[in-house]
Amino acid sequence: MRTFTSYRQDVANYCNVNINDTKEMTRIDSYLNDSIRTICNLQGGKLRFLEATKDLVTVADQQTYQIPNGFRKLIDILIYDGATGAGTDTLYTPFMIFDSKIWAKVIQSRLGTSEVSYFTYIQNTEFKIQPIPSVSGNKITLRGRLKVRDLTIEDYTTGTILTLANDGTTITASGTTFTDAMAGRYIQINEATGGDGFWYKISSVTNYNNSCASKTV
Repeated sequence: MRTFTSYRQDVANYCNVNINDTKEMTRIDSYLNDSIRTICNLQGGKLRFLEATKDLVTVADQQTYQIPNGFRKLIDILIYDGATGAGTDTLYTPFMIFDSKIWAKVIQSRLGTSEVSYFTYIQNTEFKIQPIPSVSGNKITLRGRLKVRDLTIEDYTTGTILTLANDGTTITASGTTFTDAMAGRYIQINEATGGDGFWYKISSVTNYNNSCASKTV
């Protein structure tokens, strides 16, 4: 997969634009991002690579929860009666309500509190649960479609990867300046330097020289 930096450089070369020409490169960036948005809107935006999950936890006696800012649309809400969502936890798939009048009837039913969730209501950037969770710490998994962000950040190629074990997630490097802002971006280690050439999402950054991938490498 090509990077944003390589694409913009190729377009600049094709259009005979000097990459130091800020005005023209800004125009190219805009065209590239418009093209990406057009692709992401194919099939009504229902593309698998735009789907993601996010885990939350219940709070006792709390009905309303925030939808992650990066979600454009909430698709599914899964609620467990345990903290891990493991095989011993019961999974509930509450019925999703989008009509305020129907939700009003649910509220009128006075369902109280419970570990078993029957209904959820999607309202702007929040979702509500009924019955209201009776305990804290139970796992909630949200599945949604992501918003498409404009690409603006150039490739980061500074430093050297020192250690990265097979089936591991910890990346140790030297000469790097990893920052917290890099969490959520992707890292590629090409085959020439011992990697597999695939892209892995950075889940967290420990310090300047250490980061963690969200999947085993």
